[in-house]
Amino acid sequence: MEIKFEKLDSYDIGEFEYVKIITTAPHLQKVIYNRNPNCEARIRNIDKDHYEVIKTGKIKERKHTKKRSDSVPSLRKTRRDIIDIINTNVVEPDKCKFITLTYKGEMRDTKVFNDDINLFVKNFNYRYKTNKNIKVCVPQLRGTYHAHIIFIFDTIAPYIPYQEISNLWGKGSIDVSKIDKNVDDLGVYLSSQFCDIPMEDMDKYNIPYEIKDVKIVDEIDGKKLDKPRYFVKNGIANLIPPGFRILRPSRGLKKVSNIERKKYHEYKKSVGYIAPTFKSVLRLTLEDKKQSWSNIIVKEFYNLKRLSLTRGPSEKDYEVLRYLKNQEKEEQERLRLYEESQRTNPDSFDF
Repeated sequence: MEIKFEKLDSYDIGEFEYVKIITTAPHLQKVIYNRNPNCEARIRNIDKDHYEVIKTGKIKERKHTKKRSDSVPSLRKTRRDIIDIINTNVVEPDKCKFITLTYKGEMRDTKVFNDDINLFVKNFNYRYKTNKNIKVCVPQLRGTYHAHIIFIFDTIAPYIPYQEISNLWGKGSIDVSKIDKNVDDLGVYLSSQFCDIPMEDMDKYNIPYEIKDVKIVDEIDGKKLDKPRYFVKNGIANLIPPGFRILRPSRGLKKVSNIERKKYHEYKKSVGYIAPTFKSVLRLTLEDKKQSWSNIIVKEFYNLKRLSLTRGPSEKDYEVLRYLKNQEKEEQERLRLYEESQRTNPDSFDF
């Protein structure tokens, strides 16, 4: 029993279908439409190596991945989580320090790496009076682990001499970067730095990849490039072992809690009918001898700062607006007749 995933070019959400709206940063919203959600549990976990198919009672052996790139859904979820947690918590760049920690030599021992990062964060928090941070840990192309950490302060982040942080780390080099206020989707910008790798670097270090994972970039930070660059999506994942935690948020961070449901036409009207910044359509199919199931999931991402994408209501939107206006008129007429009947003969009108 295996679910197949297929990307579709497009899918039109019904105007009166309900969608889920998730707001991370004040200007960033994600709309999710699920045509046929699967709410039924189909398997029961037994142990790390086996599971039971509930419908048939058969015990099956679980397939384990050898590297994180073998589990595409897990990578997608990790990247989504990185984007959401950064956009939700890093809303005032002046209150943040973005630090990258790198080893001088090789570091491929995950236990030692975890201990080193935890000790650095503990000492940094104690010295500079903060306790909130977002850690993203990935290997470099040469295979050595390194960490990107965003420290979040309650007030304007203090000036910290470079040498102080370097001495605190003491195991190699550091980089302290300023978070650009002009980047209007910080989560996507930073997560792409962690996950997407220039194709020439993949070739240089002999890291395998598939052509279908190559994407073409024509601009960076809104600036048009002289010539396009090629990146491998999730390229670094080929070096990450299973079970390695990429995203490591601290306690005390805000969770994505602003979630609501609306009819699709209501949401479009609320944001002024702007075009989505990005849209993805995925078809899920499950077929075996005894059952079949399919679903379509549509995700639309809206950046409300990019007003240049405003397109205004389409003809289909106008049809919906006319329909709703007629419904309102009919309801008002029914109410008028009811009130009039109550005045003349209260028992003769069945509302």
